Amino acid sequence: MDGKSSIIHSLPFISIILALLFFIFLRVISRYKKQAFGDTGGKNLLNFQFAEKDEEAHVERIQLKRPALIEKPAGVMKVGIKELTTSGAFITCPQPFPFGETFPIKILLTDRNTHTFHAEVVWNNQNVIEAEIVTRGMKVRFLKLSDSDRKKIDEIISLRLQAKALA
Repeated sequence: MDGKSSIIHSLPFISIILALLFFIFLRVISRYKKQAFGDTGGKNLLNFQFAEKDEEAHVERIQLKRPALIEKPAGVMKVGIKELTTSGAFITCPQPFPFGETFPIKILLTDRNTHTFHAEVVWNNQNVIEAEIVTRGMKVRFLKLSDSDRKKIDEIISLRLQAKALA
C-alpha cells in the first residue's frame, strides 16, 4: 500500500512537471514557426533599413473633382469624378449603376478638353445605408485603353501632382 500511496502523493508534482514540459514544447514550436515566417520579434531591427523612395515613383491615384457625362439610351446623366487612377475612377452619382454595367463616360479633363472612355462598374455603394456613406457613387475601370488614353491619364495625374506641389 505504501507504493500506491507515494504515487498518489507525487501525482501533483508529476502533473506540474508535465505541464511545464508541454509549455516549453509549445514555446519552442512557436519560436520555430515565427522564424520560418520571418518574424524575428524585433530582435534584428538594428540592421533594418527602409528602402528609399524612387524619385520617379509613379503615383496611381489622385483626388480629382471634375464633371463628367454618362451617355445612356434614356439620356445624359451629369456625374462627378472624385478620384482618377491609371486604370479607372471613382464616380460620384446619386444612383450608382449595378456591378458589371458598361457605358461611355465623357470626362472634362481640363477647362476645354474632354475625353471619352469606355467604363465598367466594378464596385458600387448602392446597398450601403445612407448613414455610412461619405459619397454615393461607384468605382469603374476603363476598358480598352489605348496608348494615347493611358498617356492622357498620366498627363492629368502628373499635372495635378505638379499643381499640388506648387500649392
